[in-house]
Amino acid sequence: SHNLAERPNGSINAMIRSMLSESGCPPQLWGAAFLHCLYIHNRTPTLKHTLHHTPYQQLNGTPADISKLRVFGCDAHVIINPDKKAKLDLNTKPGIYLGVDEQQNCFRILFHSKMTLTYTRDVKFDESSVSHVRSIKQSVFYKPLSSKYNLRNYYDLLQGEPRSNEDNRHN
Repeated sequence: SHNLAERPNGSINAMIRSMLSESGCPPQLWGAAFLHCLYIHNRTPTLKHTLHHTPYQQLNGTPADISKLRVFGCDAHVIINPDKKAKLDLNTKPGIYLGVDEQQNCFRILFHSKMTLTYTRDVKFDESSVSHVRSIKQSVFYKPLSSKYNLRNYYDLLQGEPRSNEDNRHN
């Protein structure tokens, strides 16, 4: 029956709507919210799995590490490498947490000032705040972006080949 397939889809769609609403992220970031929902869903025990195993554990044989899980859309402060900044520059760059990249074992961070996406492990989070999201203006999604990480193609970007951390660090 279609109900068996549609129920999980409905649950994930509800999670996406909740994440976007709670964080204040614009609907254009639905792709990031979708990937974050799947990350959570695959690490959540279900009644279908014996002994309360998660889908991740059933597939890989080991419990999932959820230590990197953060509140979607929360404020992120990327730590800037001292070799790549001037003496009086800030030590961190503000961004928005958009999830975990499992292939590179790091975080996906959106720099709202330039609308660029970076992958990094060097970041501190303020999960109680989503103030950086408020600085995003909806109209910026419809303007051409100077970055190669155009958010209109965000989902395609996430599905592409993994890039090295050095290539994407602190754009």
